[in-house]
Amino acid sequence: MCFITRRKWSRKRGLHSVNEHFELYAKVASHSLTALKTSSKCSFIPYKLRFLVSFRLVMKHVRLLHEALLRPFLTPLGSARRVLHTDRFMGQPKPLTHLPPEEYLRGEARAEIRHEYIDGDVFAMAGASTRHNRIALNLAFALRSAARGGPCGIFVSDVKVRINQGERFYYPDVMLACGDHDGGSDYEDEPCLIAEVLSASTEHIDRREKWQAYRGIPSLAFYLLIDSRAPKISWFRRVNTSWEMGILEPGESLAVECPSGYRTQLLFETIYEDIAW
Repeated sequence: MCFITRRKWSRKRGLHSVNEHFELYAKVASHSLTALKTSSKCSFIPYKLRFLVSFRLVMKHVRLLHEALLRPFLTPLGSARRVLHTDRFMGQPKPLTHLPPEEYLRGEARAEIRHEYIDGDVFAMAGASTRHNRIALNLAFALRSAARGGPCGIFVSDVKVRINQGERFYYPDVMLACGDHDGGSDYEDEPCLIAEVLSASTEHIDRREKWQAYRGIPSLAFYLLIDSRAPKISWFRRVNTSWEMGILEPGESLAVECPSGYRTQLLFETIYEDIAW
């Protein structure tokens, strides 16, 4: 009887990288193809028919690989959600299964890369340029000087902000949050200031999606958009129940105040210090 043996793969709970997914499915596809083409038990089947069947098997495993790359949080492998960042930019399909925020937080605590959580979907974050990092650090240092000894903390990229009790989790480029920072949580609920450093691939997300979400945070008083391609800074400031917008020009400063008593002046030149254009 002509048959193809199946290789078993690990179903251990844990995190697997995208490369591990690729190697796994590539081995399975290669094994199926080789077995069908060379097995003596299949010799009575015409070679062309064997090739056609083997091709269909390979395409099946290519589909499995595609699913592994786009939906690993939802696969039996229990791997980290490794969604290509382009599916937010180019309209790729979203996963069909809603991932609870608790599962996202558990997986994120062990993940090798960072992911943002948006209404049940999880998206891998793209890497940042050197200029992007320098701008974020410049802003963080400028904010930090006024936060020493006070109740406010400055966070750069690696601490999440939770929105609407867990409907969304983002990693702001820079965040100023005031309150109890005991180190027991990996996210903040009550930021006073959030800043995003703009790039060509993230600008429309920062200006639309994130701005829509951030301005629903009751404690947020300032939102900054700092361009990494040209020296340009836009700011939004909460005034009662509305927001006012402005542009920070060279030579100007922005007064930042939080209800906790935090106060500082952000200089345009400080934010872009040591940045070459």
